[in-house]
Amino acid sequence: MVNTRNYYIFCRSGLITLIAAIFTSDESSDTVATAWLAQYEADNTASMTDLVNCILKSAGCEMKVTEDDVNDPDNIPSKLNDMQDEYKGVSCHPAT
Repeated sequence: MVNTRNYYIFCRSGLITLIAAIFTSDESSDTVATAWLAQYEADNTASMTDLVNCILKSAGCEMKVTEDDVNDPDNIPSKLNDMQDEYKGVSCHPAT
C-alpha cells in the first residue's frame, strides 16, 4: 500500500511535474517515486502522461504527449512517427 502522505509532495513543494520533482526537489528519489505511484492510483491517465513526458524530456525531446494521446493507444504509432520526423537527422554525438 502506498503511503498517501507522499501524494502531496509535488503540491507541497510547488512542483507540478514529475521531472521537476526529480531534478529540483529536496526529496529522495524513493519519496518522489512513491508520490508518483500514489498520484497514479488517484489519476492514472494524468500520471502516465507526466511519466512519458518526463522520459521524453530526459532524452532531450521537447515534444510532449497529452492525456488524449495516452488515452488513444491507436494513435501511438502516429505520435511516434511525428517525433521521429521532428528529430530526423539529429545526432547526440558530434560528427568526427
